[in-house]
Amino acid sequence: MRVEVQHIWRGIQPGKVAAGQEAAGQLVTQRMEIKVQPGEARHRSCEKLSQVPGRRHREELGVDVAIFLEGTGEVQVKGDVAAHVLVHEVNTHVSTYLITPPWSDGTLARVSPARPTPIIAVNGRFVTHDLTGVQRYGHEIVGRLAGVGAPRVMLLTPPNQIMELTAGEATPHWVDPRWSGMAGHRWEQTTLRSLFRRSGARVLLSPCNWGPLTLRSQLPVIHDIFPIIHSGFFDRDYVRWARVATPVLVRVARRVVATSGKVRDQLVQHLGVDPGRVDIVPPAVGSPFTDRSLDDITSRAENYCLFVGGDKAQKNLAFLAGFWPEVHRRLGLELWVTERAVGSRVPVEVTALPGVVRVPDPSDAELVELYAGALCLLWPSLAEGFGIPLLEAMAVGTPFLSTDVGAARELALTPDQVLPLDSALWMAQLEGWRENGLADTRQRCAERARRATWERSADAMVATLTQFP
Repeated sequence: MRVEVQHIWRGIQPGKVAAGQEAAGQLVTQRMEIKVQPGEARHRSCEKLSQVPGRRHREELGVDVAIFLEGTGEVQVKGDVAAHVLVHEVNTHVSTYLITPPWSDGTLARVSPARPTPIIAVNGRFVTHDLTGVQRYGHEIVGRLAGVGAPRVMLLTPPNQIMELTAGEATPHWVDPRWSGMAGHRWEQTTLRSLFRRSGARVLLSPCNWGPLTLRSQLPVIHDIFPIIHSGFFDRDYVRWARVATPVLVRVARRVVATSGKVRDQLVQHLGVDPGRVDIVPPAVGSPFTDRSLDDITSRAENYCLFVGGDKAQKNLAFLAGFWPEVHRRLGLELWVTERAVGSRVPVEVTALPGVVRVPDPSDAELVELYAGALCLLWPSLAEGFGIPLLEAMAVGTPFLSTDVGAARELALTPDQVLPLDSALWMAQLEGWRENGLADTRQRCAERARRATWERSADAMVATLTQFP
């Protein structure tokens, strides 16, 4: 008996390509022959088939022919019927056999084995960007997918890389400005689609707002639609692109994820998305914020309030600057304002105000202590998708005072934590907290926030991804 196997395999992660291949991603075609006497079962080591990574596929035709392909390099053929076997699916695993029994007229019969382990591909352009709330979401969620029951996870990154993520493996991060702006969007519409086909995945997860506009088997995560509803915060080219691309993306994709109920409502109201197609997978909080001890919760200094976000226009620092001299005079509270080294510097005229302290570019570890020592986090933002700093502050036991943006109303312990932009109301709330203390509120903040784990959000993402056929 003679069996001929043709295996077509597209390479995957660089460094995991079999020896002898020139480069990952090349089309590799291999043939072999096994001769077996009628009625004889024989195992023969096949070095070439050992390149099939760790999957076992079995198909039986009646009781006469059974074929096994295993990642160990073993091939078994049994029975007394000759067959021609062609493994024809382009993937990292065998998925379909075409078998021509010798008694047929030469027509190929398609036989599908047990369903292979599905693959989820991830739009990895975000790993080349500076770390903001949106990119943090991508890293935290994607880095946990393989560890919370997801199928195989392939990260597709610029310029032309496919890498498989394993449980416990952090996503890579390098900053490369070539893949920001319109150049990055062009990559998503061209090269990313090609990488997706090569990966063999059934669905593409685009975790940071953008993705290919013509790919239906895609799950985009929408953090906000500010360029459409708050266009004044962005440059003209970005607004023009968003107004064209975002409506197409959410219309073409089979399902959509929003990071909060408010973002879902905006998708429905402004872009006409069917709410039944939108799942909510919120951001979460983890180390080092959840590691901070709460033992000092009754003895914290509480002599300043914290503002995070520098001078980004939508963060609305100007609102606080307008009445902070009066807060400092009446309550003795300072306003500590964080800023990034690039992109969100606090104006000199703000730092010159009485009681205002500039905190340049704090690390996460430093930010933990800034949150912990503050009376509260102040969040007078004009527009937010979620507002991760709200959760971070709560996780260390610090309440927030916010406008009705993002998830503020969902996270607030009491209604008076969410206020309109009325300086008298904000001053009255600060005065009440200053006089009455916050020990009980701090404890409840921490308990609520620490239930919002990244593992829980990753589980929710996997549940949505598994809805794709």
